[in-house]
Amino acid sequence: MGRATKAQAQQHREQLISAASQLFRERGVDNVSVPDLMATAGLTHGGFYRHFSSKEELASLACAHAFEEQVEGLHEFARSAPDPEQAFIDFYLSDPHRSDVANGCPLASLSGDVARTDAGSPARASFIAGVRAFADGVEALDDDGTPEHRARSLARLCMLMGALALSRATEGDPISDELITAVQAALADNSKLMEGS
Repeated sequence: MGRATKAQAQQHREQLISAASQLFRERGVDNVSVPDLMATAGLTHGGFYRHFSSKEELASLACAHAFEEQVEGLHEFARSAPDPEQAFIDFYLSDPHRSDVANGCPLASLSGDVARTDAGSPARASFIAGVRAFADGVEALDDDGTPEHRARSLARLCMLMGALALSRATEGDPISDELITAVQAALADNSKLMEGS
């Protein structure tokens, strides 16, 4: 069998980034081996280093890919939902999103992994860039133009991410649903307070 064309090589690279993005969110970066990645993408183990210099390089690219997907989802809410912010909150705290770790929010699934990397690592830089883009996207869903909006939006995002991460870690126990319900109620109460001000 001959060598892959440039187009095929690019397709394989994209397949690996996508597969890694899902596997890293689902299992954690340290719990996914290069052979696991290659098998998931349907490629042979030996081809990995033709595409990436290291697993760390792939982790950085996979992290960026995960955030790109999430930011595109925010843009879709902005384009199609009558109340984009509420549509995002409803989706983010939904059972399907909680259960679909591989395709879910990288904030909740990758922050622990990234926190254990070196401060100057490419994966951390990619994660920080993704957090900034995601935070900007969440802020844009309902920007009221006030100076306090950014801080409120970041606090809301932290509540959402914390609820999702804790509810995933406790899934199957009643506390898992309680966490989601508590944050939904807190955000609804906060929204009512903002409307009344």
